Amino acid sequence: MQDDDYLEKLQQIKKQFLCYVPVKEINLSFLDKLDINSQEQVIENTIRLDQILKYPINLEYQKAFLKHLLQYFERQGSVIHDTLYEEYGRLVALPCSNINFKHYATESGKKDIILKENANLISDGTTGLRTWQASLALSEWIISNSSYFNSKVVLELGSGVGLTGLTLSTHTEAKTLYLTDCHSSVLTTLCDNVILNSGHVYKNYNLGEQCLLEDCINNCLVRVFNLPWEDICEDLCQSLGRIDIVIAADVVYDSSIFEPLVNAVDYLFKYCGASEFILSCTERNPDTLTDFLLLLGKNYRIVDVEVPIQRHFLWSSIPPVKIFNARLTST
Repeated sequence: MQDDDYLEKLQQIKKQFLCYVPVKEINLSFLDKLDINSQEQVIENTIRLDQILKYPINLEYQKAFLKHLLQYFERQGSVIHDTLYEEYGRLVALPCSNINFKHYATESGKKDIILKENANLISDGTTGLRTWQASLALSEWIISNSSYFNSKVVLELGSGVGLTGLTLSTHTEAKTLYLTDCHSSVLTTLCDNVILNSGHVYKNYNLGEQCLLEDCINNCLVRVFNLPWEDICEDLCQSLGRIDIVIAADVVYDSSIFEPLVNAVDYLFKYCGASEFILSCTERNPDTLTDFLLLLGKNYRIVDVEVPIQRHFLWSSIPPVKIFNARLTST
């Protein structure tokens, strides 16, 4: 009979597998006496999960994971279950694709968040087709502070494929969520991911020139907007109406976008009544981040927010992620 510690570690392997933790970082040491039946249990909780067969994660990663398992069992002198070799053969025969899925198991009684992503760092001229560290950290912070968003109207700048926004819609009681971006490929993927996680079967990306999709997740109205920061103006803000909180993750990486980003925040505060801007940044270049914070800090009081421990989401701590809360300075 398997004890609770074994089952907990098995779930940890599943969690790491679903979101592409590098295979060499996956701890298999508790499997040192794994019998044939338990080997199959590992496969059933990773490679052969129904959700993986339906929404497959990166094929090369799956092969690397299975190869890592085989090598580990061989070093242990274990008798290896035929299923491992069969699954490896099945994976080798599959065609490769740039379109993959990631699955985030949040362990909080909610359904997994499933995201369609592009395997390339840059695809179609944009970095927005995959999830970045700061989005994972901000998603963790949102779950840790879920009541913070109760009954709030939230707008996300640079939503990318949608992890942060989908976390907010599925794990809080926010009233309305605006997911915004400006690249056509990113917006299409973003709409696909909203529908994938809402469970609704319709596809309607043509609700207007700027509003591409309206859907409902967990009683939260989710609206996807084509919204270049340069287009945010008084008239647009008045059409949006009240916005309580503005959020963004991994949008501070190029000094050329600093001014449009700060201007967009200014308009949302002035004309939509936003009271705070929550920003999560990966500190790839400390000087770049400092320059942005100096610009934002001209009109806003910026407070460092403690980055939460990695409980629901996993991300690399190098380079570090920082989270900030900005509010208008007192006049």
